[in-house]
Amino acid sequence: TATGNLWLLLDGVWTTPPLDGRVLPGIARNRLLAAARTAGLPVAERPCDVADLHRAEALAHSNAVYGPRAAALLGAAPPAVAKVDTVLGALWSGAAAD
Repeated sequence: TATGNLWLLLDGVWTTPPLDGRVLPGIARNRLLAAARTAGLPVAERPCDVADLHRAEALAHSNAVYGPRAAALLGAAPPAVAKVDTVLGALWSGAAAD
């Protein structure tokens, strides 16, 4: 995205694209990755394609202004808001308190 970072829940692992020059090295992205690793939660940085978007258990968008928020593909089922709020939201709340 142009204003934040994309997160996909793939096979139980919150995944975000790697910093390869095409991805914003966002503050929220860095804080969420660090908080997840500190908490021992599985996170990954890897290339994601359109097929990954369609098979993801949940999607989220994050930026430093509001943290992570549930996202959905147009025409897809409603987003899995609870999964985003429970994991990424909790990480953000703890990280934002630092």
